[in-house]
Amino acid sequence: MAENDVSTPAATTGKSSGKGKARVTTRTKLIVLAVIALTVVIVVQTGLAGYGFAHLRAATFPGDAGLLEHIPATSSGVLLVDTHRLDPALLGPEGGTVRTYLTRTRDDIKKATGIDLWFDVDKIAFAPPLTVARGRFDGASLAERLKESSYNDAEYRGVKYLIRGGQDALAVLDGTFLLYGDETAIRASIDAGASNATLDDQEAFNDRLDAVGWEYPVLGTLQINADKPSVKEILSGSTGPRAFSFGLDTKGGLSLKALVESVNPASAEELRKLLDGKKADAAALRTLAGPEAGPVLADVAARATLVVPPGSSQVAIQLSFSPEELDRMAKAASSIGSNLGQIYGSMRLFQLLVPSP
Repeated sequence: MAENDVSTPAATTGKSSGKGKARVTTRTKLIVLAVIALTVVIVVQTGLAGYGFAHLRAATFPGDAGLLEHIPATSSGVLLVDTHRLDPALLGPEGGTVRTYLTRTRDDIKKATGIDLWFDVDKIAFAPPLTVARGRFDGASLAERLKESSYNDAEYRGVKYLIRGGQDALAVLDGTFLLYGDETAIRASIDAGASNATLDDQEAFNDRLDAVGWEYPVLGTLQINADKPSVKEILSGSTGPRAFSFGLDTKGGLSLKALVESVNPASAEELRKLLDGKKADAAALRTLAGPEAGPVLADVAARATLVVPPGSSQVAIQLSFSPEELDRMAKAASSIGSNLGQIYGSMRLFQLLVPSP
C-alpha cells in the first residue's frame, strides 16, 4: 500500500509536467507565427517585398519587362538602366561630392513626390523626350503631393496624368510604370500603346539589344541610318554605320561591349580597320583627352578588341577600365574634351538610380 501511495503522486506529477511543456511549446509556436505574420505585414506595407522580388527578377530575368511597350516605335534609340545590377562603388567615396549631390537630389525628389529613386525604381528607360520607369508607384499619393506644386489633373484617351503647364507631365500606369516627360511625350506614349506601335514590336531594334545581352546593367542602342539602304549605298559597298548598341557593366570597374552595325560584312571590315587605326594612335588620344586622362585612354585602347564575326555585319568591340583607371579619369574629367565631358556627365546622371549600399 505504501509503495502504491508513493508511486501514484509521482505518476501524476509526470503527466502534469508533460502538459505544461505542451502548453509552453504551443505558446512558443504561436508567438513565432505572430512574429512572422507581423514581419510579412511590415515587409509588404513598406514595399520591401516588392523590392526584394524585383531584385530577384533582375538577377533571373533581366529583360525590359514591359518598358519598351510604352516607348513609341518612332524613337531612334533607348538607354536602359537596371538599378539592381549597378555597383554603387562607381559613385565614389561616402561623403564625396558625387554622393553628397545624389543623396540631396534623392531627398528632394522624395520630399516632392514621395518616390524614392533608389528604392521605388527598379529599371528605367530613357528615350528622350520620354522617360519610362518600372517599380512601385502610388498614383493617388503622387497626385496629392504634386497638387501642392501646382500640377493639375488631365486625361487623354482614358489615361489620367498630371501636368504643370509649360514644364512637365507624369502618368502612373497600374502602379507599376511611371511615364515622365512633357505633355506631348506622354500623349505620344499613350497613342503608341493604343495602336501597338511601340519599340517592343520592332524586330531589328530588339535583335540589337539581344545581341549585346540583357544582363548588362546599362544597355542601349541608337539607330544612326535607316535599316534599309538605298541601291546606291548597296552598290558602293561602304555606307557607314547603321546602328550603335552597347552594354556597360560596373562590377570591378567598368567594362563595355559595343556593336557597330554596318550594311554588309565588307563595310563592317572597313569600319574595323578604321577604328583599329584610331585605336593605335596613342598620340591622338593624349591630345583629345589631355595629359592626365590621355595615358589612361591609350592603355584602355591598347587592350581593346575589335572583331567582325564571320558572316556578320557588325564590329564587336570590348574594352574595360579598372577601378584605378576610373579614378584617374574622374580626376582628369575637367581636362577631357567637351564631348567626353558630356558622356561622363550623362553616366553620372544615370547613376543617380544606384541603390545605396
